[in-house]
Amino acid sequence: MAAVEFAVYNLLGVFHKYSAKEGDALTLNKTELSTFLLQELPCCYRDDAMVLLDLDGDGEVDFLEFIEFITEITTELQDMYIHTILNYKRIPKFGAQTLTEKAIVTLIKCLEDKNNVPEVLRSLDSNRKAGIDFKEFMAFVANFAVAVEFTFVNLPKPEEGD
Repeated sequence: MAAVEFAVYNLLGVFHKYSAKEGDALTLNKTELSTFLLQELPCCYRDDAMVLLDLDGDGEVDFLEFIEFITEITTELQDMYIHTILNYKRIPKFGAQTLTEKAIVTLIKCLEDKNNVPEVLRSLDSNRKAGIDFKEFMAFVANFAVAVEFTFVNLPKPEEGD
């Protein structure tokens, strides 16, 4: 599970690195989102990113909306990864440069290595195909990331002088 934890903690760190630049430290405003996309996922940059990612229409992207976006991107890349293996009989190489790209690549490769799929993940087999598919895996990762985020956000603040 260490690889999944590595990826989730990197995604949490990246989200808070950009969300802490202006205003509310728990959301990305339009400027922070644009900066994040340009620096972490330039292939996904779009001028209308806020409209696409702000699912509740409040003008900001919270962690739940952020992790939903990461889940979609990762699932699309995993589909391309499998397509390349099946059609070209080779394992594609990813040019992961940023923490976000490295986290995404880690998540894609996790199901390749059966040592990274402990029994708890097998219980996520919602379609009962005797194994979890990538969408089930990413649902687990997203829920895990949200749970970790919720825990950190709700930790009691230290008193002055502690």
